Amino acid sequence: SNQPPPQRQFMAVGTAGAKREEDDILKVFDVADLSRDNVAPTSQLRSVEGVVTAMAFANTSPHIAFCVRERAVHRLFIADAETLQLTKLEEYNHDDPWIESDQENAPQRGGRRGGITSSKAAPGITSLAFSPEDSLLVAQGEYNKGLHKFSRWKLSWNEQGDFDSFSKSSKELETEDGPFFLNSGSKSIWFSSNKSRRANPSSGQQVPKGRDPGVLRVLVRVRDGFSVVNLNSQREEHKIKFLKTHHGVPEYAISNDGRWLMMGDDNGVAYI
Repeated sequence: SNQPPPQRQFMAVGTAGAKREEDDILKVFDVADLSRDNVAPTSQLRSVEGVVTAMAFANTSPHIAFCVRERAVHRLFIADAETLQLTKLEEYNHDDPWIESDQENAPQRGGRRGGITSSKAAPGITSLAFSPEDSLLVAQGEYNKGLHKFSRWKLSWNEQGDFDSFSKSSKELETEDGPFFLNSGSKSIWFSSNKSRRANPSSGQQVPKGRDPGVLRVLVRVRDGFSVVNLNSQREEHKIKFLKTHHGVPEYAISNDGRWLMMGDDNGVAYI
């Protein structure tokens, strides 16, 4: 998580559950506890044959959004990281189960037998991100039969910082030509903000909640570089191509606020 100090910071770990069993698939830890000899999660979620396919922390409160893909359905939740009290934003029934075989001796990836074997079924939501002031949640996912969607939810929070309500935008994009952008590690969408979202603690000012300043833009990775997309017009405004390297993708880093991209090339030069 990346909450304004002095709030607690959290780390979330998502995984896949065991076959035909209820198992912990999401564990949330307090970062301050990680230096202890015995570390126990602050909260955890159990599911039957489920897998976490995407997650993202809110920016101004201890909340987390995550998607759980179960046998024939995926569900998108927002939860308090400390209690994992769930609010469901979306539930989608899939045509094909994500588990390929239910046989006891079915081969598993890696040569083992038994356990969960993933099929080629659509995983559901694979990328999530909150806007800087948490007034918007955006998601990319693969639905049935190669159908990809880019969706957004408008979020409302009360004065105490608790999640209040949501509404799904009608501006949902759909395509069967592959994903809109590539999934990249644990984070695939960076909102680009022209203003700092943190107020100066000495000034006594509070960060306004439920309101994003100006035009919202996101930075996403595409096949040959990065794309800056205006969410208001839903159009690409800029394209930043990868620097030339002999093999693979160049090393890069992106700041949390999406304002800075750093990339290196084979000549030993780093560009910002």
